[in-house]
Amino acid sequence: MKTSNDFEEALMNIEAFCKVLVDKISGVGKSRVKPEPIERLLRKKAVVEVYRGDVEGREPLIDFFEDEKQCKILALMWPLSNNDVVLNSNIDFTEIMIGKCLKIKIPNRAIDTNKIHINNKSWTLEIIIEKTSPLMACIST
Repeated sequence: MKTSNDFEEALMNIEAFCKVLVDKISGVGKSRVKPEPIERLLRKKAVVEVYRGDVEGREPLIDFFEDEKQCKILALMWPLSNNDVVLNSNIDFTEIMIGKCLKIKIPNRAIDTNKIHINNKSWTLEIIIEKTSPLMACIST
């Protein structure tokens, strides 16, 4: 599974590179819209690890969304308590442990681990992590 995630990430990075290259070669991007620097388009995705032995045939459905203001994780999974969600953060990534069988690693992109909202409704788990402003990210590093 990790190989397919790496392959998807590589394809997304190649696609982003080709878009910037085509804009620069064709000159279309010069009209009004300036293409983003390639460094902003290349991103490391979140990594989701499911320990199948503990899931007992009830593998959760997980999706990860990200925009300029927040990261959002949506999961359709068995009911659990808010105490079953544990957050560990270091300089490279933030790790979210959900129960004993699910681990999500999010590369640190100026996320604010003090601003996390957890909505746990029966079979739906929503975790929202606010991002810090770019100015605050520069000050903290």
